[in-house]
Amino acid sequence: MNNLKRILSLGLVGTMLSGMMVMGASAADFTDADKIAHDDAVNTLVALKIIDGKPDGSFDPEGNVSRAEMAKMIATAMNGGTDANTGVKGTPSFTDIGGHWAESYIEYCSDLGIISGRGDGTFAPDAQVTGLEATKMVLTALGYDATAYKLTGNSWAVRTDELARTADPKLYDELETVMMAANATRDTAAQLIWNGLQNQTRKVTPSTNTNTGEVTWQYNSGDMMLTERYGAQIWKGTYEGNDKSISSLDDGQIRVNGKLSTATAEAGTRNADFASDLGIENIGEEVKVIFRDATGGTANVPDKRDTVYGVFNTGKTEVYNITKNDLQSCTDANKIKFGDSKYDTLASVKVVTNYDNSNETTVTSATINSNAASGWRQQSVDQIKFVCDEDGKISAAYVVEVKAGRVTSITASKITVSGVGAVDIADNDVAEGLKKDDVVVYTKLYDTDKDDAFFSFAKAEEVEGELTGYKNSDNVVVDGKTYKINNKANPMDSLTDDPITAASDDTIGDTVKLFLADGMVVAMQSIESSGGNYAIVTDVTDGSKGIDSAMDPLRITVKTSDGNESTLLVHKDSTKDGSAKIKDEADAEAQEALFAACRDKDGKAIGGVLIEYSSIANGTIKIKEIFAPESTAPTGAYLWNKDTKALNTTGTTTHVAATDAVLFVGVDNSNGTQDGFIDDYYVYSLRNLGNIAIGRLLSGAKVTADVNSDGLVKAAYVSLNARPGSTTSDTLYGIITGYAGRRNNADGDTLYRYTVAVNRDEEIEINVDSQTGLASGVVITFDEAADGEYATATDIHIIDSNNSDWTYGAVKEYNESSNLLSYFTATSRGSANEGFTGTGTAASVTVDKDVKIVYVNTEDEEDGSEIGVGPFDSSTGFANVVFHKDSDGVVDVIIVETSDKAFKGCGAGFGTTTTYAVTTPTAVTAGTNNGAYSATVTPASPFEAGATVTVTVKCTTAPTKGTDTVSITSASDAGTISGGTKTNTSTGEVGTWTFSMPAKAVADLTITVTNDQD
Repeated sequence: MNNLKRILSLGLVGTMLSGMMVMGASAADFTDADKIAHDDAVNTLVALKIIDGKPDGSFDPEGNVSRAEMAKMIATAMNGGTDANTGVKGTPSFTDIGGHWAESYIEYCSDLGIISGRGDGTFAPDAQVTGLEATKMVLTALGYDATAYKLTGNSWAVRTDELARTADPKLYDELETVMMAANATRDTAAQLIWNGLQNQTRKVTPSTNTNTGEVTWQYNSGDMMLTERYGAQIWKGTYEGNDKSISSLDDGQIRVNGKLSTATAEAGTRNADFASDLGIENIGEEVKVIFRDATGGTANVPDKRDTVYGVFNTGKTEVYNITKNDLQSCTDANKIKFGDSKYDTLASVKVVTNYDNSNETTVTSATINSNAASGWRQQSVDQIKFVCDEDGKISAAYVVEVKAGRVTSITASKITVSGVGAVDIADNDVAEGLKKDDVVVYTKLYDTDKDDAFFSFAKAEEVEGELTGYKNSDNVVVDGKTYKINNKANPMDSLTDDPITAASDDTIGDTVKLFLADGMVVAMQSIESSGGNYAIVTDVTDGSKGIDSAMDPLRITVKTSDGNESTLLVHKDSTKDGSAKIKDEADAEAQEALFAACRDKDGKAIGGVLIEYSSIANGTIKIKEIFAPESTAPTGAYLWNKDTKALNTTGTTTHVAATDAVLFVGVDNSNGTQDGFIDDYYVYSLRNLGNIAIGRLLSGAKVTADVNSDGLVKAAYVSLNARPGSTTSDTLYGIITGYAGRRNNADGDTLYRYTVAVNRDEEIEINVDSQTGLASGVVITFDEAADGEYATATDIHIIDSNNSDWTYGAVKEYNESSNLLSYFTATSRGSANEGFTGTGTAASVTVDKDVKIVYVNTEDEEDGSEIGVGPFDSSTGFANVVFHKDSDGVVDVIIVETSDKAFKGCGAGFGTTTTYAVTTPTAVTAGTNNGAYSATVTPASPFEAGATVTVTVKCTTAPTKGTDTVSITSASDAGTISGGTKTNTSTGEVGTWTFSMPAKAVADLTITVTNDQD
């Protein structure tokens, strides 16, 4: 195989579709495939049924070959992949092969003069064969007569080695470094036999001089062993592409432009299209196709009817794999430069981008050498594969664009990436272990339409450290190491929560995380360091003698950001604000300030005091700063908004949280009875929390926060009426599938358990404090909490017609390429029982390219099937989606109902909701016992399936009290549709019956009313 000049470090392209199509197993199927050096040879011999694996599924390429095994392989090859049927002899040719498993193979080879034994009458079938012995067997199998070619006697080994090296192709191809005098491995034997199969056979005819008795030899060449024994041929040519890159090919086909290897140099080439899964990484290179013509196909050209034994890269094509960044300045005509060397090019170089042959273009070397916007010489990791012609000139370039994105969603079946949208995992190459918010590097091959393209996603390499320098948009320096910026003409992608799209003096010294593709920066994230240690003071001792007192010093109880709680002595050099020492102020006042903030006059906890400390050592804490609460309480909807990552500190003022911001929470729960006093303190990573509604604040509580000069919250303290919910992933959307009972949490509160399907492999359980509005079939949205506990009123959001944040619609069209959703706000049935049409407000809304699509089945109260966002069903007319728009009016979530039944919760306006009022023209005569009246009603259009029908019976004469019975039948629906009784309670009352049509339209009704008058 060809040694590529440079391996693609991303591993995105080369791992896509490597291999070949063979009959049966292949080298890749063996458990030890990674140890097989000559996989082309092993693949072919497996396809030709010459070799197979071990019973344990391995090939054992490093295992030695016995003389008997070599005889079997050669005998099988000579018989076109089948066993020789010559059987065994009554008296074996060798004294040690009788009853041996390989006896018939050894006899076959002996009769053909391929083997001759040890010279003492034995063959030694279980002895290991050397490489030279195996080579001699292959030569004699090809027809190299042992006597004529002097393969006997003391010099047989030298003569064997000489013939093997001069054969065409050489028997030692790919075996040049193998010590052939040593025992032959299975891998070596496979390559040796494969080389032999491609050689022409020899026929040697002796001629004896009748006068002198001297014997002379006449040497003639035959066909290839492959052709003679298998009827197979070799087609050599250029691999043009597969069915994904060439639209005219059938599924599973590739195209090779070439000719038979036996054809003359003058013979023209042509395209051969046939089934194979040869990897696209071989495109543009010379390959050989081993095939056997089938009846009905094109003669001497591999096609879909033929048996293809293997397709291999010959390794003869000169190839250079580089990136655009590797290109160097070059002004010479028809030359380019990389790796400090210049290379000749044709005047026009063929260019195929992302292996899409439909977009084939040509460029000159000047374009390749240019660093202008239209040129190729860019600071970029885009991959280039240069392919040379027979003269060594670069004739083609295959470019693969490398891009970066952020995983916005990932399920068992789909991955959604910014800039791409949602794609099926099964149909693409998705690295294992990817999760939401990962920055990924990807390639998109074959097609601009994502549904027809092939993607490879791999997690970007990450580097974290201090940003110590930069050079405009060229590079950044982290911890003293310089990293080039990919596509420096464009800003770095905003793929993280705190992106730095262009380094500046203000960012020098920041802690950052780099995301790399092939060593170049595709994104950079600011990791704001807190710059200190934070804690919440939960209690203060009396400490009346002051900080320096040996008798009664000031001690405080703190909970630090790591969750540890301890009582510590306050260090004498502690400060209030980083400069003014507490002890230089009035000790008593400082102590009283801390005490008053933590306790009321009766000693009950009323809140904590946020502090930053310099150190904790030997039971002593050195306070750096004491923070005071804000002057006013926050207002608005959220105290903490997880989407904007902002904490509301006072009024409507919000501050974004630093990456490692910590939130201390004091909770007044008192086992469910709030009394205004703090019962427990908790510590959270602020960015991991779900939304916290303002209603969670204790009455009158204010926020204490440390906000740095960049406006980022580094630490904060709040007093809440319940613990906040910590998110483990993004907002979830799903359908309640069942009620699982009650349980108590750690605080003794009663919680109600529901199971929810959220388009994951398994349902999740939520534990809520109230059942209000919750039931099976209800569609909800919520931020997943690590502890699975939620407040129904604030954490769980029911999606129904009462929720103004969501819009129900009957889809007209969803166009992913233009990101538009067209929908109707209602539907109605057409006349003459026609299908439903869209009515109401017909509108189109813009859909975010990273839209989240969720599937529910409200009819069966379970996850829905992933059917995509299709038009509504005109036979039922139901709403089939409900969608949410962000603050910019762009749809960011679509929930699809997949049952084709009513979307529960959507309210009126969709589907079969028509009510029919049917009034009989006359009535039952009053005073007649068991009097009956029948009437047939035929509506202008059939009663709809499932429609509600109301029958009203008017009496022409006022009846006395009694019981009226109605039965309803239909000629178009045999049998009784519905029936019931109604008791008249007053003279002249009108009797009314309401019932539903069956699950199909009904064209007529016969209504019979019987009066059973008392």
